[in-house]
Amino acid sequence: MDAFADSDGGFPIEQPQEVEEAENQTPEDTRKESLPSAEHLPSTEQAIANSNEAEAQDEPISEKKELTKVGAAVKTPAEPLPKVEPRKSPVRQNQATQNDAVEEANDDIAKMLLENRITMHESSKLQAILRENAILKEKVAKLKTLLARSAKASKETKQENIEYKKLLDVAKKEVERLNDRVEALASRPTHMDLLADFETNFDRALMNLHTDEAPSADYVRQTVGQATEQNNEEENVSNMLMAELNQTKSRVEHLENMNASLKKRSIQLEKQNEQLMQERQSESLKMSNLQLELKMARMETENATRSMKEKLASLAEMQMEIDLVTKSAMDANARAAEGMEVAESAKSDKVKIEELRAKVGALQEWAIASSEAKEAVMEENRILEKKLAEYEKANEIEDVEDSSPTSGKKKSAERLLWTNSSSLVIGAGTLQSKIFELGENKVMDFETVILRWKFDITPSDTDIHFSILKGKHADKKSFKDADAVFKGRVVVGGGGGEVTGAFARQNACTIVWSNEHSWVRPRAVKYSIEAFAIM
Repeated sequence: MDAFADSDGGFPIEQPQEVEEAENQTPEDTRKESLPSAEHLPSTEQAIANSNEAEAQDEPISEKKELTKVGAAVKTPAEPLPKVEPRKSPVRQNQATQNDAVEEANDDIAKMLLENRITMHESSKLQAILRENAILKEKVAKLKTLLARSAKASKETKQENIEYKKLLDVAKKEVERLNDRVEALASRPTHMDLLADFETNFDRALMNLHTDEAPSADYVRQTVGQATEQNNEEENVSNMLMAELNQTKSRVEHLENMNASLKKRSIQLEKQNEQLMQERQSESLKMSNLQLELKMARMETENATRSMKEKLASLAEMQMEIDLVTKSAMDANARAAEGMEVAESAKSDKVKIEELRAKVGALQEWAIASSEAKEAVMEENRILEKKLAEYEKANEIEDVEDSSPTSGKKKSAERLLWTNSSSLVIGAGTLQSKIFELGENKVMDFETVILRWKFDITPSDTDIHFSILKGKHADKKSFKDADAVFKGRVVVGGGGGEVTGAFARQNACTIVWSNEHSWVRPRAVKYSIEAFAIM
């Protein structure tokens, strides 16, 4: 009890920081709460300040100071609530991107209109769909911000409820402590009890003195003075105790009032929390409805895009048909122009036809002469073949004679691999080629392959370009870049010879007869090709 008493007989408890802030706070510095209903409710600091001001009108200044100190003892200095800063809505942040997307979509629609891919009615529908989509996106963003705010407000209300509950527990503990103090003070003996005890003790002392000796007058005066001084001190103590009792009663009443206000505040906060939960549920329902609407809008946009694609495909088909019709019309016009030109040039063509008829007669005569020449050439070929056979027999006999031991000469042995003879007709301005392969014939490492060729040309006064290429060349385009034994040799009437290295690539060679330099007369070629292996 001495720990709480000061020189004036009160309880020196430090004044809380919240009360000083509430007394010194201006209306401009008051914190703005996120919930609109919480602005009309009095805070704990304002309730303490109002109660202190109401008691200050009836009590002296000293008692006012003590009551403010008691209020500080009831409420422990808690940390101030964090200020709710205004949160930036994502609607403004996403507005630029949405505007860009809408502008791009409008540009695409404008391009499609300029290209006549869609009509004005379809473009207006697409723009309406884009506007609805943008509005729905804005609504969704606003709902998200509202949900975030409501969640934040519910968290703040929960924190405030927890703090108020803590304050309520502290106030209850303080009330219990003060009640114990009041009970202790009430159980103390009063000044009347002390006086009665003093009188009984004094009477006993006097009786003891009378029995022993009669006290002197000075002694009696001293004892009476001491008794009066003790009575005065006891009266002062009792007065102080009564004052403290009155103060504790007033403090208890003040704490009960604060407890009632805190209960009201907690009830109001619970109601606000329930309202916020209801609002949150309603917002969640709205959010789900908006999501469904967004899905429907997306489905509508997908259907619209599908219809647009189908229309674009139909437009493309129509454009193709139009292009085909225009192309056919142009072709018809060109053919008509050609027909007109042909009709105009019919007269000149008649003259050309007569000239060609005259040439046809000459060509027929040349064909008859060429057939006769061919028969004569075939007879000559037969005679030459007979002579060649005789010549070959004579050569074989000579080879046998030369290889006899009597003769000192030795020749290299030849081995015939294969022979190929045939004939072909080479038209004017064309060429013919033949591919010859070694086939299954095996050539030893010490043997060399020789290609012997000879051919006759009919008519005999004509020439032809003769080439021997290494490897297989079936494509005429590859003749220019091919590796050749010789290329473009001009042969008149016919010729023959032998070459080595013709089968160096792919064990094959290509022989080409070209009549591209002649545009009128064809050539008939009869050839004989032989392959020998020489030791």
